[in-house]
Amino acid sequence: MKYRSLLLIASLSSLTACGGASATSTTTTKAALKVGAVYFGEIDKNSWSYANDLAIGGAASSITTISKSQSITDDANAELVLEQMAAAGNKIIFATWPGYNTAVEKVAPMYPRTCFQLAGDPLATPIKNVGTYTMNFNEGRYLTGMAAGAATKSGKIGFIASFPTPDAISQINAFTLGARAMNSEAIVQVTWTATKFDELLEQQAAESLIRAGADVIAQSTHSQGPGLAAEKNGVNWVGNDVSQPDKAPTAWLTAPAWQFATFVGSAISEVRRGTCPTAHYEGTRANKDVQIAEFGPAIAESTRADIGKAVPDLSSIAGKTDFIDGVVGSAQG
Repeated sequence: MKYRSLLLIASLSSLTACGGASATSTTTTKAALKVGAVYFGEIDKNSWSYANDLAIGGAASSITTISKSQSITDDANAELVLEQMAAAGNKIIFATWPGYNTAVEKVAPMYPRTCFQLAGDPLATPIKNVGTYTMNFNEGRYLTGMAAGAATKSGKIGFIASFPTPDAISQINAFTLGARAMNSEAIVQVTWTATKFDELLEQQAAESLIRAGADVIAQSTHSQGPGLAAEKNGVNWVGNDVSQPDKAPTAWLTAPAWQFATFVGSAISEVRRGTCPTAHYEGTRANKDVQIAEFGPAIAESTRADIGKAVPDLSSIAGKTDFIDGVVGSAQG
Protein backbone atom coordinates (compact mmCIF):
# COMPACT_ATOMS: atom_id res chain seq x y z
CA MET A 1 0.00 0.00 0.00
CA LYS A 2 1.27 3.46 -0.93
CA TYR A 3 0.69 6.56 1.11
CA ARG A 4 2.47 9.79 1.76
CA SER A 5 4.69 10.00 4.82
CA LEU A 6 3.63 12.18 7.72
CA LEU A 7 5.00 15.67 8.03
CA LEU A 8 5.21 17.22 11.49
CA ILE A 9 4.94 20.97 11.66
CA ALA A 10 5.57 23.10 14.72
CA SER A 11 3.97 26.38 13.72
CA LEU A 12 2.03 28.07 11.00
CA SER A 13 5.12 29.93 9.91
CA SER A 14 6.92 26.65 9.21
CA LEU A 15 4.27 24.97 7.04
CA THR A 16 5.97 22.95 4.32
CA ALA A 17 4.51 21.08 1.35
CA CYS A 18 3.98 17.37 1.90
CA GLY A 19 5.41 14.71 -0.32
CA GLY A 20 8.84 14.08 1.16
CA ALA A 21 10.18 10.59 1.69
CA SER A 22 10.75 10.94 5.41
CA ALA A 23 9.06 12.50 8.40
CA THR A 24 10.62 15.49 10.11
CA SER A 25 9.81 17.22 13.36
CA THR A 26 10.49 20.78 14.43
CA THR A 27 8.58 20.65 17.69
CA THR A 28 10.41 22.53 20.43
CA THR A 29 7.80 22.87 23.14
CA LYS A 30 7.03 20.12 25.61
CA ALA A 31 3.51 21.51 26.00
CA ALA A 32 2.76 21.09 22.30
CA LEU A 33 -0.65 19.69 21.45
CA LYS A 34 -0.26 17.18 18.64
CA VAL A 35 -2.86 17.51 15.91
CA GLY A 36 -3.25 15.16 12.95
CA ALA A 37 -5.03 15.70 9.64
CA VAL A 38 -5.75 13.26 6.83
CA TYR A 39 -6.66 14.49 3.35
CA PHE A 40 -8.19 12.65 0.39
CA GLY A 41 -6.31 14.57 -2.28
CA GLU A 42 -3.30 16.80 -2.55
CA ILE A 43 -4.02 20.01 -0.68
CA ASP A 44 -3.03 22.26 -3.58
CA LYS A 45 -5.19 20.35 -6.11
CA ASN A 46 -8.25 19.18 -4.19
CA SER A 47 -10.38 22.19 -3.21
CA TRP A 48 -12.15 20.34 -0.35
CA SER A 49 -8.82 19.35 1.16
CA TYR A 50 -7.56 22.90 0.73
CA ALA A 51 -10.62 24.36 2.47
CA ASN A 52 -10.07 22.04 5.44
CA ASP A 53 -6.35 22.73 5.53
CA LEU A 54 -6.85 26.49 5.62
CA ALA A 55 -8.60 26.03 8.95
CA ILE A 56 -6.39 23.30 10.38
CA GLY A 57 -3.18 25.04 9.31
CA GLY A 58 -4.51 28.30 10.67
CA ALA A 59 -4.94 26.71 14.09
CA ALA A 60 -1.20 26.15 14.35
CA SER A 61 0.66 27.98 17.11
CA SER A 62 3.90 27.70 19.01
CA ILE A 63 2.32 25.00 21.15
CA THR A 64 0.62 23.05 18.40
CA THR A 65 2.24 20.39 16.24
CA ILE A 66 0.39 19.45 13.07
CA SER A 67 0.93 16.13 11.33
CA LYS A 68 -0.51 15.90 7.80
CA SER A 69 -0.99 13.08 5.33
CA GLN A 70 -2.24 13.74 1.80
CA SER A 71 -3.67 11.65 -1.05
CA ILE A 72 -5.18 8.96 1.19
CA THR A 73 -7.78 7.66 -1.24
CA ASP A 74 -9.09 4.39 0.17
CA ASP A 75 -10.18 2.82 3.43
CA ALA A 76 -7.14 0.57 3.82
CA ASN A 77 -4.65 3.42 3.61
CA ALA A 78 -6.86 5.68 5.71
CA GLU A 79 -7.07 3.08 8.45
CA LEU A 80 -3.30 2.62 8.47
CA VAL A 81 -2.54 6.34 8.54
CA LEU A 82 -5.12 7.07 11.24
CA GLU A 83 -3.68 4.31 13.39
CA GLN A 84 -0.14 5.63 12.88
CA MET A 85 -1.22 9.14 13.83
CA ALA A 86 -3.00 7.95 16.96
CA ALA A 87 -0.06 5.76 17.98
CA ALA A 88 2.27 8.74 17.47
CA GLY A 89 0.41 10.64 20.19
CA ASN A 90 -1.77 13.02 18.21
CA LYS A 91 -4.50 14.10 20.64
CA ILE A 92 -6.97 15.14 17.96
CA ILE A 93 -7.13 13.87 14.39
CA PHE A 94 -9.20 15.48 11.65
CA ALA A 95 -10.35 12.88 9.10
CA THR A 96 -11.35 15.40 6.46
CA TRP A 97 -13.06 13.17 3.89
CA PRO A 98 -16.51 11.57 4.39
CA GLY A 99 -15.23 8.34 2.88
CA TYR A 100 -13.02 7.80 5.92
CA ASN A 101 -15.97 6.84 8.10
CA THR A 102 -15.28 3.09 8.00
CA ALA A 103 -11.63 3.64 8.86
CA VAL A 104 -12.51 5.95 11.76
CA GLU A 105 -15.06 3.45 13.09
CA LYS A 106 -12.32 0.80 13.19
CA VAL A 107 -9.48 2.89 14.60
CA ALA A 108 -11.19 5.19 17.11
CA PRO A 109 -12.19 2.45 19.61
CA MET A 110 -8.58 1.27 19.64
CA TYR A 111 -7.37 4.71 20.79
CA PRO A 112 -9.97 6.01 23.28
CA ARG A 113 -7.68 8.82 24.44
CA THR A 114 -7.45 10.26 20.92
CA CYS A 115 -10.22 12.54 19.70
CA PHE A 116 -11.33 12.00 16.09
CA GLN A 117 -13.26 14.56 14.04
CA LEU A 118 -14.77 13.14 10.86
CA ALA A 119 -16.10 15.19 7.96
CA GLY A 120 -19.58 13.99 7.03
CA ASP A 121 -22.84 12.89 8.57
CA PRO A 122 -23.16 11.54 12.12
CA LEU A 123 -22.17 7.92 12.58
CA ALA A 124 -24.99 5.38 12.61
CA THR A 125 -23.60 4.10 15.92
CA PRO A 126 -21.99 6.87 18.01
CA ILE A 127 -18.45 6.40 19.31
CA LYS A 128 -17.49 8.25 22.49
CA ASN A 129 -14.31 9.79 21.02
CA VAL A 130 -15.63 10.69 17.55
CA GLY A 131 -17.32 13.90 16.47
CA THR A 132 -18.56 14.78 12.98
CA TYR A 133 -18.83 18.00 11.03
CA THR A 134 -20.29 19.27 7.77
CA MET A 135 -21.74 22.37 6.10
CA ASN A 136 -25.19 23.42 4.98
CA PHE A 137 -24.14 22.94 1.37
CA ASN A 138 -27.57 23.83 0.02
CA GLU A 139 -27.25 27.42 1.22
CA GLY A 140 -24.01 27.89 -0.66
CA ARG A 141 -25.33 26.18 -3.77
CA TYR A 142 -28.41 28.40 -3.88
CA LEU A 143 -26.38 31.61 -3.66
CA THR A 144 -23.85 30.55 -6.28
CA GLY A 145 -26.72 29.37 -8.45
CA MET A 146 -27.89 32.98 -8.38
CA ALA A 147 -24.52 34.07 -9.77
CA ALA A 148 -24.74 31.46 -12.53
CA GLY A 149 -28.30 32.39 -13.41
CA ALA A 150 -27.40 36.06 -13.71
CA ALA A 151 -24.35 35.33 -15.86
CA THR A 152 -25.75 32.88 -18.41
CA LYS A 153 -26.69 34.27 -21.80
CA SER A 154 -27.63 30.98 -23.43
CA GLY A 155 -29.81 29.97 -20.48
CA LYS A 156 -27.88 26.69 -20.21
CA ILE A 157 -25.73 25.98 -17.15
CA GLY A 158 -23.61 22.84 -16.91
CA PHE A 159 -23.01 21.17 -13.55
CA ILE A 160 -20.36 18.50 -12.81
CA ALA A 161 -21.14 16.12 -9.93
CA SER A 162 -19.78 12.79 -8.74
CA PHE A 163 -22.61 10.38 -7.81
CA PRO A 164 -26.42 10.86 -7.83
CA THR A 165 -26.85 10.52 -4.07
CA PRO A 166 -29.80 12.17 -2.31
CA ASP A 167 -27.45 14.81 -0.88
CA ALA A 168 -25.94 15.58 -4.29
CA ILE A 169 -29.40 15.85 -5.85
CA SER A 170 -30.50 18.17 -3.06
CA GLN A 171 -27.50 20.43 -3.61
CA ILE A 172 -28.08 20.67 -7.36
CA ASN A 173 -31.76 21.41 -6.81
CA ALA A 174 -30.73 24.24 -4.47
CA PHE A 175 -28.34 25.54 -7.13
CA THR A 176 -31.10 25.34 -9.74
CA LEU A 177 -33.51 27.29 -7.54
CA GLY A 178 -30.87 29.99 -7.13
CA ALA A 179 -30.26 30.16 -10.87
CA ARG A 180 -33.98 30.46 -11.58
CA ALA A 181 -34.34 33.21 -9.00
CA MET A 182 -32.25 35.31 -11.41
CA ASN A 183 -33.31 33.72 -14.70
CA SER A 184 -36.62 31.87 -14.65
CA GLU A 185 -35.82 30.13 -17.95
CA ALA A 186 -32.41 28.82 -16.87
CA ILE A 187 -31.70 25.13 -17.46
CA VAL A 188 -29.18 23.27 -15.29
CA GLN A 189 -27.78 20.21 -17.03
CA VAL A 190 -25.84 17.70 -14.93
CA THR A 191 -23.08 15.27 -15.82
CA TRP A 192 -22.21 12.58 -13.26
CA THR A 193 -18.55 11.56 -13.36
CA ALA A 194 -18.92 8.49 -11.08
CA THR A 195 -15.57 9.30 -9.46
CA LYS A 196 -14.59 10.95 -6.21
CA PHE A 197 -11.90 13.08 -7.82
CA ASP A 198 -10.57 13.06 -11.38
CA GLU A 199 -9.32 16.32 -12.85
CA LEU A 200 -9.08 15.09 -16.45
CA LEU A 201 -12.52 13.46 -16.42
CA GLU A 202 -14.09 16.54 -14.82
CA GLN A 203 -12.48 18.73 -17.47
CA GLN A 204 -13.77 16.47 -20.24
CA ALA A 205 -17.26 16.46 -18.73
CA ALA A 206 -17.24 20.26 -18.64
CA GLU A 207 -16.11 20.44 -22.27
CA SER A 208 -18.95 18.11 -23.26
CA LEU A 209 -21.46 20.35 -21.50
CA ILE A 210 -19.98 23.41 -23.22
CA ARG A 211 -20.37 21.73 -26.62
CA ALA A 212 -24.01 21.13 -25.68
CA GLY A 213 -24.51 24.88 -25.24
CA ALA A 214 -23.66 25.63 -21.60
CA ASP A 215 -22.02 29.03 -21.14
CA VAL A 216 -21.60 28.63 -17.35
CA ILE A 217 -19.97 25.60 -15.72
CA ALA A 218 -20.46 24.78 -12.04
CA GLN A 219 -19.43 21.82 -9.92
CA SER A 220 -19.73 19.95 -6.65
CA THR A 221 -16.58 17.99 -7.51
CA HIS A 222 -13.25 19.18 -6.14
CA SER A 223 -10.71 19.47 -8.95
CA GLN A 224 -9.75 22.45 -11.08
CA GLY A 225 -10.70 20.57 -14.25
CA PRO A 226 -14.05 22.31 -14.85
CA GLY A 227 -12.42 25.70 -14.40
CA LEU A 228 -9.67 24.86 -16.85
CA ALA A 229 -12.28 23.83 -19.42
CA ALA A 230 -14.27 27.02 -18.86
CA GLU A 231 -11.20 29.22 -19.23
CA LYS A 232 -10.13 27.44 -22.40
CA ASN A 233 -13.55 27.72 -24.03
CA GLY A 234 -14.45 31.27 -23.04
CA VAL A 235 -17.34 30.49 -20.68
CA ASN A 236 -17.88 31.28 -17.01
CA TRP A 237 -17.09 29.09 -14.01
CA VAL A 238 -18.60 28.66 -10.55
CA GLY A 239 -15.99 26.82 -8.49
CA ASN A 240 -16.32 24.84 -5.28
CA ASP A 241 -15.17 24.89 -1.65
CA VAL A 242 -12.76 27.85 -1.75
CA SER A 243 -11.99 31.09 -3.55
CA GLN A 244 -9.57 30.37 -6.40
CA PRO A 245 -10.00 32.96 -9.16
CA ASP A 246 -6.35 32.59 -10.11
CA LYS A 247 -7.08 29.11 -11.52
CA ALA A 248 -9.27 30.58 -14.28
CA PRO A 249 -9.14 34.38 -14.03
CA THR A 250 -11.28 35.13 -17.07
CA ALA A 251 -13.90 32.45 -16.42
CA TRP A 252 -14.24 32.93 -12.67
CA LEU A 253 -17.62 33.99 -11.27
CA THR A 254 -17.55 32.88 -7.60
CA ALA A 255 -17.84 29.73 -5.45
CA PRO A 256 -19.37 28.53 -2.21
CA ALA A 257 -16.60 28.92 0.36
CA TRP A 258 -16.75 26.66 3.40
CA GLN A 259 -15.13 28.19 6.49
CA PHE A 260 -14.02 25.52 8.98
CA ALA A 261 -11.93 27.76 11.23
CA THR A 262 -14.55 28.23 13.96
CA PHE A 263 -15.21 24.50 14.20
CA VAL A 264 -11.52 23.52 14.14
CA GLY A 265 -10.56 26.12 16.75
CA SER A 266 -13.38 25.07 19.05
CA ALA A 267 -12.55 21.37 18.73
CA ILE A 268 -8.87 21.95 19.49
CA SER A 269 -9.77 24.12 22.49
CA GLU A 270 -11.99 21.38 23.91
CA VAL A 271 -9.22 18.81 23.54
CA ARG A 272 -6.83 21.16 25.34
CA ARG A 273 -9.36 21.21 28.19
CA GLY A 274 -9.40 17.42 28.27
CA THR A 275 -12.68 16.70 26.47
CA CYS A 276 -13.56 15.46 23.00
CA PRO A 277 -16.47 17.13 21.16
CA THR A 278 -18.83 14.43 19.93
CA ALA A 279 -21.86 16.46 18.86
CA HIS A 280 -22.45 16.87 15.15
CA TYR A 281 -21.43 20.32 13.89
CA GLU A 282 -23.09 21.95 10.88
CA GLY A 283 -21.72 25.18 9.51
CA THR A 284 -24.35 27.59 8.20
CA ARG A 285 -24.66 30.99 6.66
CA ALA A 286 -26.01 32.30 9.98
CA ASN A 287 -22.81 31.39 11.84
CA LYS A 288 -20.70 32.66 8.91
CA ASP A 289 -19.26 29.25 8.05
CA VAL A 290 -21.07 29.23 4.69
CA GLN A 291 -19.74 32.12 2.67
CA ILE A 292 -19.52 33.21 -0.96
CA ALA A 293 -16.08 33.61 -2.49
CA GLU A 294 -14.95 36.82 -4.11
CA PHE A 295 -16.80 37.72 -7.29
CA GLY A 296 -15.29 37.79 -10.74
CA PRO A 297 -15.64 40.82 -13.03
CA ALA A 298 -18.57 39.26 -14.91
CA ILE A 299 -20.83 39.60 -11.83
CA ALA A 300 -22.57 42.97 -11.89
CA GLU A 301 -22.81 45.10 -8.75
CA SER A 302 -26.59 44.67 -8.71
CA THR A 303 -26.20 40.88 -8.75
CA ARG A 304 -23.68 41.04 -5.93
CA ALA A 305 -26.16 43.05 -3.89
CA ASP A 306 -28.98 40.58 -4.63
CA ILE A 307 -26.83 37.65 -3.53
CA GLY A 308 -25.71 39.50 -0.41
CA LYS A 309 -29.26 40.04 0.83
CA ALA A 310 -30.78 36.78 -0.44
CA VAL A 311 -32.53 34.44 1.97
CA PRO A 312 -32.42 31.02 0.27
CA ASP A 313 -35.81 29.29 0.17
CA LEU A 314 -34.84 25.64 0.29
CA SER A 315 -38.22 24.27 1.31
CA SER A 316 -39.02 22.83 -2.12
CA ILE A 317 -35.89 20.83 -2.91
CA ALA A 318 -36.64 17.57 -1.08
CA GLY A 319 -37.62 14.69 -3.36
CA LYS A 320 -37.42 16.75 -6.53
CA THR A 321 -35.17 16.80 -9.57
CA ASP A 322 -35.52 20.22 -11.19
CA PHE A 323 -32.37 19.85 -13.28
CA ILE A 324 -31.72 17.88 -16.46
CA ASP A 325 -30.03 14.62 -15.48
CA GLY A 326 -27.16 13.64 -17.75
CA VAL A 327 -25.78 10.13 -18.14
CA VAL A 328 -22.55 9.21 -16.37
CA GLY A 329 -19.48 10.59 -18.10
CA SER A 330 -21.43 12.38 -20.81
CA ALA A 331 -23.74 15.33 -21.34
CA GLN A 332 -27.09 15.30 -23.03
CA GLY A 333 -27.68 17.72 -25.87
